[in-house]
Amino acid sequence: MLQIIRQFKKVKVGVDTWLDFFAYCLQSIIYKATHKCCWIYDRVRLNKRFKSKFYNKKKKEFIIKDIKFPNMDADNEIHFPEVFDDTLSSYYYLEDSYDEFTFDKCDEYLCEGLYGFINDRVNVTVKPGDIVIDAGSWIGDFAAYASLKVGIYGKIFAFEPTDKTFKYLEQTASLNNNNIIPLKKGLSNENKTISLYMDVFGHSLGNTMMNKESSKDYVKSSNTVEVIRLDDFVRENNLSHVDFIKADIEGFERYMLEGAQETLRKFAPKLAICTYHLPDDPEVIAALIKKANPAYNIVQK
Repeated sequence: MLQIIRQFKKVKVGVDTWLDFFAYCLQSIIYKATHKCCWIYDRVRLNKRFKSKFYNKKKKEFIIKDIKFPNMDADNEIHFPEVFDDTLSSYYYLEDSYDEFTFDKCDEYLCEGLYGFINDRVNVTVKPGDIVIDAGSWIGDFAAYASLKVGIYGKIFAFEPTDKTFKYLEQTASLNNNNIIPLKKGLSNENKTISLYMDVFGHSLGNTMMNKESSKDYVKSSNTVEVIRLDDFVRENNLSHVDFIKADIEGFERYMLEGAQETLRKFAPKLAICTYHLPDDPEVIAALIKKANPAYNIVQK
């Protein structure tokens, strides 16, 4: 029911059409019997509309106002419209607004929500000159946006450990402003190599499903990847400031924060951290942030 309401609100704000809404409702009615087919249909439909709007056939790249993304394989491309909604819908449709009213309205129909937020307590937005840590960069969707905002004096360190998407992150970096530094690593609380579980599309599931019986329905393979502590990275690269951390890393957010305690204490960067991967994420992540720096104002959405 929540998804139906979200689809209705997408029609109200002009993101979808009534035909899209009724097609989604029909899909939902027969969802259990034809789960996989309906999911594929919905993604293909969104992808077709998205590609017709943003894909430049001559240049073979996606162009979203002043941001560019590379052509990619079908498995990654089919996720792009949904990722676009969360990362770039405010930039493209709403004049880059992140006030609380706009944020809450967007949150009603977006899958995950915006990465920026402003109210009378906090201003969690990327500014000119910022040093940004993008943890879980995927193809560099947020990194490309941040690249535009930080300008020539800023820098984005984009962490993406998975083979399949890292090559696209490198291409995104080359297409946008020369201030994105791709790093084929993850962020955690130790410097080591780990097994990262992958779904059937080659996308990361983190290591959060390894003990679940249901994981056999989702896990296709596992890759060995390198993870590092953010505190060590900041120190080894002599970063004089860290201003913004975005993290969507499939349950590793708490481990990333454990390895970033010195950075949070010393620089108090703005944080846009996903808190939905594990049931106790909201409490655990808030506690880790406050442990590092009690001065933080935490707003959970």
